[in-house]
Amino acid sequence: MTAYALITGASSGIGLELAKIHAQHGHNLVLSARNELAHNELKVELESQYKISVKVFAADLGKIENCKRLYNFVQVEGVSITYLINNAGFGNYGLFKNTIPEVD
Repeated sequence: MTAYALITGASSGIGLELAKIHAQHGHNLVLSARNELAHNELKVELESQYKISVKVFAADLGKIENCKRLYNFVQVEGVSITYLINNAGFGNYGLFKNTIPEVD
C-alpha cells in the first residue's frame, strides 16, 4: 500500500493550504470536500508541480453515509492513510480516538 495524507475540507482555506504543504513535502494526497471542480483543478496542479498522486473524493462529510463511502473509497483505492487532517466543517471536537460516529 502507498502512504497518503487524507485531508478533508481541502478545496479552500486552511484545508487547501495544508494540502499544498503536504504536497511540497512529497506526500501523496486523498482530498475530500464538496467542491469537486475545485478539487480536480487542485489535483492537476499538485500532481504536475510536485509529482505526487492525488485522489479526489467529493462529498458532504456531514452525512454519515458519505463518511462510510470515503472509508470504502480509501479501501478500494488501496492507499494507506499516514496522516489525517480532518478539516471539514464543524461538530465534535477533541481527540479523534475518543470520538464516536453516530450510527443511523
